[in-house]
Amino acid sequence: MALLADGYGLSIGSVAEAAEVTKGAVQHHFGTRAELLMAFYELVLADMDKEIGESSDAETAAQRYVKATFKLLPCDQENQRHRALLAATVNEPAVAQTWAKWVENDRKNDSASIGQLIARLASDGLWLSETLGTYQLSSEEKMQLQGALENMCKPG
Repeated sequence: MALLADGYGLSIGSVAEAAEVTKGAVQHHFGTRAELLMAFYELVLADMDKEIGESSDAETAAQRYVKATFKLLPCDQENQRHRALLAATVNEPAVAQTWAKWVENDRKNDSASIGQLIARLASDGLWLSETLGTYQLSSEEKMQLQGALENMCKPG
């Protein structure tokens, strides 16, 4: 994860060196670089699915998505993980395609509301901003943003 987050090239060899194990040990668990990145992605996706699963069934899919995104905004300790996820989606097309498919399937639970789509896109933008440290938003600003985006997701 640190290799990706810090912008270093990722290979089976670099992972083995960082983990202080042999290349064969890494290849035993992850045959290819793509499999390694997909395994990392699946760990992160499990967090998203867990947060969505804890939402109310009365909420729209977009509301659940916005809430989960805000709950999973990177804090100092987790920012390395989020930066690594961003690098994985940029460096490995299969990771990006798998995420796009997950989002497509989740959006099928929404109505055709443009407000819900705007809220999803804004949540993604906030996640990216927090991951990269673009804006320095206060907790109050984040709470206000979350409330406004959740309101956009309501049916009707």
